[in-house]
Amino acid sequence: AGYWWYNNAMNVLCDKNPTVLQVTKKVNGGTRGLEERQQYFTKAKGIFNLDKK
Repeated sequence: AGYWWYNNAMNVLCDKNPTVLQVTKKVNGGTRGLEERQQYFTKAKGIFNLDKK
């Protein structure tokens, strides 16, 4: 996973505060499962209090 992350320049993308859509397209090449990922991301932001920043 780390090899893939590095070779696909994911740090460059993630340093730009991308949307779930942008990350999903980069990782999967499409949008399959996007709605579920967005729900999980929203839940995680609440758990880590990221909505307040």
